[in-house]
Amino acid sequence: MSNKLQKIERSCTKLSGERERLAAKVAVLQKQVDQVKKRHVAGIRRLMARVAAAHLATHELVTAAPELFEDPKSLVISGVKVGFKKSRDRLEIANEEKTIALIRRLYPENHASFVQVSETAIKAALAQLDDAALKRLKVERIDGSNESFCRPQDSELDSLLVALLGNVEP
Repeated sequence: MSNKLQKIERSCTKLSGERERLAAKVAVLQKQVDQVKKRHVAGIRRLMARVAAAHLATHELVTAAPELFEDPKSLVISGVKVGFKKSRDRLEIANEEKTIALIRRLYPENHASFVQVSETAIKAALAQLDDAALKRLKVERIDGSNESFCRPQDSELDSLLVALLGNVEP
């Protein structure tokens, strides 16, 4: 066996040993983390339920008082941002077959951009057209409405809870 190969084998053996020690240390840490989580998770879940209830109550109060959020549309109160925001516009196609036929006739060169092979109008592409073009295609643009919202200004706690407990909604 060559000297170079012996050096590589020794290096691999050393690397393997270091990785085993690292894995053992991480396993000890994970066991301790699991024990700490087990001690605290029930209390955290109880508090999360209380936060969810308070969030729902606040959101309902905001939803019931749109007149308070005309200008400005939102407020920050005790670190919680509440108010109204415009929802995304959406397209409503009354008769998809008719709209597809109109797309073929009015936009033959761009037909593939607006219609999927399965003969479904592509709303994201149609949304780029102006209202006059949409009208010719018998597509109605429905403006997004004001939607109430309620969210904490900081997201660090939510991120920490996701890291600790997985995907959770407070």
